[in-house]
Amino acid sequence: MAKVNFIAVCLLIFTFLACQREVEEKCNLSDLRIEKGECHSDNTYKLILNFKHRNRDHDLFEVYIRNNKKIGTYKFADLPLTIQDFNMSGKDFDYIKIVIKDKPHCFLVAEFKPSMCEERKCSINELRTEVGECHSDGTFDLTINFNHHNAGNEYFNVYTRDGKLIGTYKLANLPITIKNFKRSGNDHDFIKVVINDKPDCFAVAEFKPPAWEEPKCSINELRTEVGECHLDGTFDLKINFNHHNAGNENFNVYTRDGKLIGTYKLANLPVTIKNFKRSGNDHDFIKVVINDKPDCFAVAEFKPPACEERKCSINELRTEVGECHSDGTFDLKINFNHHNAGNENFNVYARDGKLIGTYKLANLPVNIKNFKRSGNDHDFIKVVINDKPDCFAVAEFKPPACVERKCSINDLRTEVGECHSDGTFDLKINFNHHNAGNEYFNVYTRDGKLIGTYKLANLPITIKNFKRSGNDHDFIKVVINDRPDCFAVAEFKPPACEERKCSINELRTEVGECHSDGTFDLKINFNHHNAGNEFFNVYTRDGKLIGTYKLANLPVTIKNFKRSGNDHDFIKVVINHKPDCFAIAEFKSPACEERKCSISELVIHKEECTSDSTYHLTINFKHQNAGNEYFEVFTRNNIRLGTYKLSSLPLKIRNFKKSGRDYDYLRVCINDKDDCCKAIEFKSPGCRE
Repeated sequence: MAKVNFIAVCLLIFTFLACQREVEEKCNLSDLRIEKGECHSDNTYKLILNFKHRNRDHDLFEVYIRNNKKIGTYKFADLPLTIQDFNMSGKDFDYIKIVIKDKPHCFLVAEFKPSMCEERKCSINELRTEVGECHSDGTFDLTINFNHHNAGNEYFNVYTRDGKLIGTYKLANLPITIKNFKRSGNDHDFIKVVINDKPDCFAVAEFKPPAWEEPKCSINELRTEVGECHLDGTFDLKINFNHHNAGNENFNVYTRDGKLIGTYKLANLPVTIKNFKRSGNDHDFIKVVINDKPDCFAVAEFKPPACEERKCSINELRTEVGECHSDGTFDLKINFNHHNAGNENFNVYARDGKLIGTYKLANLPVNIKNFKRSGNDHDFIKVVINDKPDCFAVAEFKPPACVERKCSINDLRTEVGECHSDGTFDLKINFNHHNAGNEYFNVYTRDGKLIGTYKLANLPITIKNFKRSGNDHDFIKVVINDRPDCFAVAEFKPPACEERKCSINELRTEVGECHSDGTFDLKINFNHHNAGNEFFNVYTRDGKLIGTYKLANLPVTIKNFKRSGNDHDFIKVVINHKPDCFAIAEFKSPACEERKCSISELVIHKEECTSDSTYHLTINFKHQNAGNEYFEVFTRNNIRLGTYKLSSLPLKIRNFKKSGRDYDYLRVCINDKDDCCKAIEFKSPGCRE
């Protein structure tokens, strides 16, 4: 193992020897040794490192490569440390740095000549194909095998002649069999085998597909068996048949006129078709067709069963009148017998054919609440089985002698309450009511405008902010909801309220900090009385709204106030929804100079190549007065690479594409600031595959 000269750097400025002695005495680190091992196919090699240490307080150290990129954290007990797959830097000398964990001032660094590794080229040879079993759909099995060297990946892809991916497979599973390989229709079929992520490492093969004739689909021995009859004249039909080379798992059944009866699974044969509808002919007919194979079918004619449709009927329809209600309606109980209904619901209609309701047969007898009388000596109902208009019964019956209890409102009382700054006042109302037949009531003004709808259960109720009419006496009308004839009115003396006028005074402005775009902060405050609103608006001289703010948040600071360009700037403060309640102020704007955006010290640090045409690079720069938190990066010809945060600087761009010229180019611009840019040209690295 060869000893490698190291450089130890202290935080304080010493001579080299003083630094070395400081590291050895205080950090207890010395004698860094490097041993290089075997090369790997991916430009890495094995690296063994060791050094002397006397560290009792710390048991961990970190390993870094060039550009301060950390490889890992290890225990002193791991020494000597073997790093498998150490990445070559591509430079004449590779670099390593050893740092005691959490003691950044205690470290050793070394530069050393890398191993002389040549990347071993990936190759595929002896690609062999073997055709296997044919399948009924014309596909066949294909076994492939090949030799490979320096694949650098555990997977490979198989493609057709037109570049369509057949599948991805593991090299470890070779040989592999591709099931149901689709023939191309050419005399010779084709495959291309490519190592995953290595498009230049491939092999192709052409081969003779196996001889195949598509087996013909057929249906035979189609058998039918009629079953149980149903009330509606339909019957059950059981079908079965033999089939060969169907190539589909489903079949369709059609009537004589080509109407689809249904689609069924071959696996479920024999199949029973429920409620098969007779054609009315002496013989009925079905056609069975394999799904998606119109030429693969069979037909059958058969004698339908002698089914008689059992007629639906309603009899013994009975009515019984019940309790009367305050609105003149009454309850009606109905019951009846029924046969062969073929439906679980029935409908009830009035004499004029208006539907009263739909009910379940299972719930008979049924009680119809609030049945409305017709006004005739006898009332009427018609009961019809749902969806069977010919299956019905009617009944006439004497309605009960119900006296409708009249709705009334009396003793309507009003009580005026607190006045408000806008001239309105609170109004408390209460009243007695009888036979309302509704749980709500409405309150109207003299001109019939609705004030509101309220619950009777909440009486007495207070109407907030009642608007005075301007007359000596104000007025309300109380009406039971949906009962326009059940109402009461009241007139009352409004309270002697004086509207308290809204005002703004002592509007004060205070200019604050200037910003890079020439705007500044503006603090405003004022006194206000009888605002009647919790918000206020601020406008410019030309009436443009600057913003809406809460009075409770005064004083308010308006950020980035835009100067007008006049000697004095201007604001108008208006209470929200009160255009007559305002104040204005003129004030001297601050002497702010717009600070110009600039980019300086743009540097590019080229890192390792990732292919013969790409490499990693890091960009960094300084910026002043950006006025934006993002920047954009462009290549030559104004092609944008992306948008990034300034806070992400320095920024690493991975797999940067070489321009093909001796010098590559980048331009950096602050977002939305086309005049704040900086460009740089830099030597393109000599990347080789």
